Amino acid sequence: PQNESAASGWGLFFALLFYSIAHLMMLNGVQLFAKDMFCTRYYNGCPTEAKMALAKSKATQLIFGIFAYPNFVPLFATPILTSLSDSIGRRPILLFGAIVQLLAPLSWVLFFWPGFECPLEIVYALMILSGVGGRRNTFVAMCFSRASDVTTSVQRPVKFMNLQGADFIGLAVGPLLAGGLSTFHPIVVFAAATFFLILSLVSICLIQERKHESLPAAWKKFDLCAPFQR
Repeated sequence: PQNESAASGWGLFFALLFYSIAHLMMLNGVQLFAKDMFCTRYYNGCPTEAKMALAKSKATQLIFGIFAYPNFVPLFATPILTSLSDSIGRRPILLFGAIVQLLAPLSWVLFFWPGFECPLEIVYALMILSGVGGRRNTFVAMCFSRASDVTTSVQRPVKFMNLQGADFIGLAVGPLLAGGLSTFHPIVVFAAATFFLILSLVSICLIQERKHESLPAAWKKFDLCAPFQR
């Protein structure tokens, strides 16, 4: 296995932690605001029970659809990303996944931006496009692949347990933060999710990977963190 510095190890830990927080904040943010969004934007504040029921129905469809449709894209993207990671390293693929995932919370920031009438179809399109990066399951799998690259069979269980801990913390903290921030404007929740994805990107840049050093210059262009590596 490759040798790994302490900074590189913590970079992987926090990359997964922040990514999981962002993903759950976004998921819970949509669930929290969907009904009110339909009432406000499409049904004149839901003055009647009929319109309230219709808004709830549309919100339920949105919640299931907005996170189901993007998951079809990774069916095709994940095998390609996995194969590429074996050639160019895990860090460039982690970086690509986190960058593309930024489209998801930013689409909701755009949708809720005051005075800007962003069609819901644009949100659907950007959410689906975010699936090109593989979404959360691919990101988690890539983190564990990286952990496997830098550990022996004896060290691996501890490394995997640490990553599972990062993921579980993110799954717990994300909904708590979304709920706490839900008293503010919806943009606050989705902007916070964007912020945590940026933190994940910064953490990915701490990961040091020797495999990248021997790649042709054309491949190195996929790794935006390369100039910051020692």
